Amino acid sequence: MERFWISSLEDSLRKESDARVQRTIHIVKRDSREDFMQNHLTCLMESGTGTFVAIKKRGENHFQWQCEKSNKPKGKSSGAPSITCANRCGAYVSFTFVSNNSTHGCIMRLMQEHSGHDLEDPKENAVNRIDEELMGYIHMCISQGLLNGEIMLKCKDWSQSLQKSDITDRRFYVAPEDIKVIKKSFYAHTRMDGNACISVDKLIKSNLQDNVVYYQPHSHNEKQPLIIVFSSQWQIEQLKKYGPTMIFLDATYKGITQYGFAFYAVLVKSNQGRGIPVAFFIVSEESSDILSLCLKKVQEAVGEFQPRCVMVDRDMKEINAVHTVFPYAKVLLCWFHVLQAAEFEKMSKEVIVKIDRETVSSVISQYLQDHWFRNADMWANFGRRVYHQDSETNKLVERYALCKNSD
Repeated sequence: MERFWISSLEDSLRKESDARVQRTIHIVKRDSREDFMQNHLTCLMESGTGTFVAIKKRGENHFQWQCEKSNKPKGKSSGAPSITCANRCGAYVSFTFVSNNSTHGCIMRLMQEHSGHDLEDPKENAVNRIDEELMGYIHMCISQGLLNGEIMLKCKDWSQSLQKSDITDRRFYVAPEDIKVIKKSFYAHTRMDGNACISVDKLIKSNLQDNVVYYQPHSHNEKQPLIIVFSSQWQIEQLKKYGPTMIFLDATYKGITQYGFAFYAVLVKSNQGRGIPVAFFIVSEESSDILSLCLKKVQEAVGEFQPRCVMVDRDMKEINAVHTVFPYAKVLLCWFHVLQAAEFEKMSKEVIVKIDRETVSSVISQYLQDHWFRNADMWANFGRRVYHQDSETNKLVERYALCKNSD
């Protein structure tokens, strides 16, 4: 049956315009598209046919991998293979996935005639190949969502820490184009699909299914924001143990998610004074309603618990969400953020100027009344006469976010 299907598909295809291209048809069974391609790319590399790393998605079902030396030379080397790995090589392998009558297959086209370099010359193959340990470090930086410029700076620091001072040595000092190629290859190897939204959807519905408390896919057409609420069984147990006393809530926006989505962390304080992350939210849009939904899902997973105190920054979205889900909880503002609030500092300066000029100012008094006096019980000492584990700031969450950004 499979032979007949392959033969029928072969008969329906036109002859390749380039006689150098070898075409084969394969049945794709249990392997995913990514696994299927990686298995064949590995075989090609091990057989000495070539190393294909630069992927270009030509369509929804068509993927082309180019030779690692396919880039155009831009420097003084003019593409000399003993100097640069940018040799304009035209070799490639492509995969076109097809489905018909419940049978899934792949049309594989291989153009293995390399140009601009010699596969059998070890000197040419070693030219400018990035150090393996540095490559692993770059992969780690990419997985953290760092920008290309940030990755280059970190690579520079990494190489200098190894006493590598020759900045012309591309093994240890990568160029912007190198980062772009490595990033494309990394995403092609690690993502379940070329589309990030589809990859996230597959990941959450498979590997992370048991730990995702709530998931709402991101949809531009339906104007539906992404919402992910994550809390493992162990984290839920820690929240049950320490959460009734106090929880800490804060958000960060840089270095955690590649697209700049808000990343919220919920922490509790252990008996040893250490912060324990018990839940995470990733949201593409922020509002009191969305945060209320996230907190409500965590509350349902734990079993309708009510914390005595909740520490937040001076963010009204967070405060309103906490009041909605935990109406009996005492909301405390982080002293650090109260003292560092830009608007508070700005108004303080204005207060000094106006006091020097005049003794009465309705603007100042109204501001203090609306923004600070009304919430005084959240940050002043008299409002903290409840047991709150001697916690006056959100440093537990801040430290956790800082560690994640620096990993």
